[in-house]
Amino acid sequence: MREQARSERITIGYVEDLVITTVVRELRHRHPDAEITTRHLSCRDVGALPDRRVDALIARTPLPLAADDVSTTPLYEEPRMLVVPRGHPLAGRASVTAEELAGQEAAPCAFETADWTSYRILGAGVPQIESYEDKLELVAGGRAIAVLPVGDRRSSLRPDLVTVSIEGAPPSQVVLAGRRGDPNPCSRVSAWPPGQSWEHPEDLGGCAGSAAGHDGIGSRAHMRTNHLRFR
Repeated sequence: MREQARSERITIGYVEDLVITTVVRELRHRHPDAEITTRHLSCRDVGALPDRRVDALIARTPLPLAADDVSTTPLYEEPRMLVVPRGHPLAGRASVTAEELAGQEAAPCAFETADWTSYRILGAGVPQIESYEDKLELVAGGRAIAVLPVGDRRSSLRPDLVTVSIEGAPPSQVVLAGRRGDPNPCSRVSAWPPGQSWEHPEDLGGCAGSAAGHDGIGSRAHMRTNHLRFR
């Protein structure tokens, strides 16, 4: 049995800015004989799950993967924020509404969906851009504005960008995804720490602070406290 346990291994993929250190540490504590590794992925690399380069994937929805091939479990939700260049007419606002943004033209997205995507670039005549850094540069240059999850703090590293809370927008969702029917016992969510291990959204990149970036006080991400299991 011990030799079988030593043979158990899982590679956890995590996308872009998400941080999974706390959960990986807990997994290693719960399964000391298993080999647990991580692999950072860009948003264009989510095919690593069906390609078997990773055994589990933590990412924001929507996932450009066939629903019949994967099982997903929600981990938590994040409010959305607006990112604008400093000096923009909306930069001084405490918040904007989703209705105010409804008339904005959305830039083409590599992962088209009828729902709100986790990342939206708004602006007339804006070309499709894949790189997150290039999107921020586009916003900083005044050619577009962006809708991002509050948990993604990378825009805060730029002093030429301002974040504003959005009221009435659907939340962005972070999920755990796995291959449907995978025989690897370590890749089953029943082997993962229960929901309370995700108590602090900042452990996975979720933000407990303000989307507006003015006073550091804001909405906490909504947590899933149930035990995590594939459906």
